[in-house]
Amino acid sequence: MKNVLDSLFATYQPYLREPRNDSELEKLSEVITRSSAVLFVPPEDAIGWMGSFAGPNTRWESVGILLNALAHGLLSLPDREFGFLEVSLVYSDKKKGVLALKESIEWCLELCKHSLNTLMCSLLYNNLLLETVLYGDSKANTLQNIRVWRLHHDLVAVASAIGLHCFNPNDKYQESSGVTLRSEMRKRLSASCFWTDKDLAMFTGRPPAWSHRYQSCPLPMDLSDEVLIEGGDRLQYEISQLDENGWNTKGEIYDSTVCRTMVITATFLDEIMELFIGNPSQWSMDRVRALKIRAFETYSQIPGILQVTKESLKRCESDVKVWKLIFIRTDYLRILFFLERLSSERGNDSKQKLVDVAREMLDMIVFLWLERDRSNLSYFDYDYVIMCYGMPSTGILCTELLKQAKQPNDVDVTMPTSEVVHNLSLMIAFLEWIKPTAGNYRLCRRMSQVIRRVLDQVFAPATKQNTQNSEIALTRDSAMDVFAFNDLDDFEWLSSIDWGRGPYLEYVDIN
Repeated sequence: MKNVLDSLFATYQPYLREPRNDSELEKLSEVITRSSAVLFVPPEDAIGWMGSFAGPNTRWESVGILLNALAHGLLSLPDREFGFLEVSLVYSDKKKGVLALKESIEWCLELCKHSLNTLMCSLLYNNLLLETVLYGDSKANTLQNIRVWRLHHDLVAVASAIGLHCFNPNDKYQESSGVTLRSEMRKRLSASCFWTDKDLAMFTGRPPAWSHRYQSCPLPMDLSDEVLIEGGDRLQYEISQLDENGWNTKGEIYDSTVCRTMVITATFLDEIMELFIGNPSQWSMDRVRALKIRAFETYSQIPGILQVTKESLKRCESDVKVWKLIFIRTDYLRILFFLERLSSERGNDSKQKLVDVAREMLDMIVFLWLERDRSNLSYFDYDYVIMCYGMPSTGILCTELLKQAKQPNDVDVTMPTSEVVHNLSLMIAFLEWIKPTAGNYRLCRRMSQVIRRVLDQVFAPATKQNTQNSEIALTRDSAMDVFAFNDLDDFEWLSSIDWGRGPYLEYVDIN
């Protein structure tokens, strides 16, 4: 993005001189429009590829991607620092400035809507992410919810139209001689779109739009951007140093490393979704057990540095690496969580493993908040992290705590109550720390109130016993969550992975 920004001012400096006037900016827009009308066919060499959408080749797609990067830059700024920016003279608060950029991005999409290329797909992907940051992944507002879902399906439609899902046998992507910056960026974009499709589907409980059965795009090479840009002998040497599974052997966590794990995770999530909401004929415990074995074997092949613990994260010196490692670990735990949930609630297995995984997930999310100073550039993503990873694990643990308080003789799992209560208390603090400008703020507030009610009942069961059913009961008829099961009792709704649908959003009154 720095290359696009620098080349934009270097190439079009006469149009961008201060003070700017509308007539000059109109001339610039005409130039960019003419450039955008040219078929986008980027060359394979790195320098040529980067120049194909920058400088005199600047297109509305690249302008939109640049504006999106600026929007995320604003979001990552602490509120107190926003006032020092020139943009604060126009917009009274940070979110209004980001919304103005969002509107400009939408206009860029409108101006290049007839394009069908990887730049357009990248712009759609980044616009979808910004939409969920600003408005949340799931809203009580039906129109907003539909808007996110439409943006999501626009992305999948364009991605499949340009073939991001498939392997072209005419392309030598997997041969060292055919690895280029362009080919690797294409594979990374495919990975990001594929994973996002599963993530949104998992959050809302709707079927994914991009099935793993049609995903044959190769994994990205585990190489750094610098190596791909340099190319030549160094690129061939670095490729030769990858292990037999394609991972780098230096212990580095590149963007490509994360993208590789995203494809692996998304494939498992897609198969899990088939078991949860697919045709009942697809269900079998044998398939669940096979997925467990495959997940363990697959992640065992990932370099040891990716198999992190809370202790190893504390020793990690790189703040950026910590954020990436937490993301990779929690994604893997989410796979285990859903598989154990299937085993216990449909296969009648013990819930012990499910509770153990839920404890680690909650512990990891709480750790992220306690170490928040190390990832302050990603504060705007925290409400999403809570909803996707903290909510399901918290629900299971709250359910088990309530069962221990209500029916202690029927409890078939063991868990350290002090640890769970401690982490749930920290989770409340985390939830109440989320700002009102966050897209999922309302859900976070609601979740905080529910956890408080649970802890109140756990520590004061006698005084709460008479009001239990009126406060948190959920009837079978109102259990709209597609991931819910028929044998839910009065407290099992807490373990629903989708509190944002049906009656759940309206259940707790948020002032």
